[in-house]
Amino acid sequence: MTFEVVPPRIGAVGVGDVRDATSLGLAHVDLMVLAAEGPPFIGHIDLGTKRSGHSLHPALICPLCGKTKRVLYVVRGGRLACAGCAHHRSRQQRERTLASWKRGGLEEDQLLRLLLRPHRTDEALRHANEIVDELLAGDVDRLAALQRVTDVVGDVDASRGP
Repeated sequence: MTFEVVPPRIGAVGVGDVRDATSLGLAHVDLMVLAAEGPPFIGHIDLGTKRSGHSLHPALICPLCGKTKRVLYVVRGGRLACAGCAHHRSRQQRERTLASWKRGGLEEDQLLRLLLRPHRTDEALRHANEIVDELLAGDVDRLAALQRVTDVVGDVDASRGP
């Protein structure tokens, strides 16, 4: 049997990393997944299929919950778990509840994604300019509101005297 060496992805393993094993129809694959911190995972992962639309796609089976997933993460103790079991959240999931996300973080994320595309179209650049204008307008509005608050506080302090 042949095997494929893939560049290491630290802390996670995805279906694409075990492409050869899934194409051969194997029930499990033995591998090592490096952890960002702590011991690596060394052992076997069961393979299965996951329904997506009208077809089935290869998937990894989470050893903790038994559900089929596209990515498994290394958790403490050198074990693998899906995002739900590992309590792994994306940047957007972590930040969307923060006040900064509500004050332009979403637009900043959209802008970054537009500008990081390898083939940017004129429409994408036009949309990026609209997002920048919206962000700047929001900042100007917040600055004006802050100035009104500081003016009121200054007036109250001046009326109290020394």
